[in-house]
Amino acid sequence: MKISNDAQAVIYRQDGKNIFFLLLYRHNPDKGIDEYRLVKGGIKQGESAEDAVKREAREEVRLKNVEVISKVHEYSYAAGDIRHIVHVFLIKTLDENIVVDSSEEGKFEIKGSKWQPVEKALNLLGFEDERKSIINSLQKIGSYTQ
Repeated sequence: MKISNDAQAVIYRQDGKNIFFLLLYRHNPDKGIDEYRLVKGGIKQGESAEDAVKREAREEVRLKNVEVISKVHEYSYAAGDIRHIVHVFLIKTLDENIVVDSSEEGKFEIKGSKWQPVEKALNLLGFEDERKSIINSLQKIGSYTQ
């Protein structure tokens, strides 16, 4: 089985006491469905996981002004003959306007993005590991903003 190291971004912004998470609305041609996902992509040879997550934020949603707060956790899953090891980072941005870009996405098309409050984000995400990433991020945000 091949190994793919991936970096995933839990991107958030804060408006007063309200916290919003960025979700991508993507088409998954393998499943023939549209789904909400977090920003994620492969780590290139010689690239650190933290540099990869910042690059993915630039490529997929054109965010340049980001602050990597910390690594949230790590999870893995198998897709076909590939074992994905996903390094998840919490990223803060002040930018509200998002420009999605699918040019680096291969067969996946990013159709849009939405800033969502916590409960809505948890309800929209279809993958348990991504919901767990949001929950773990909330703990980091709490200790970061106090």
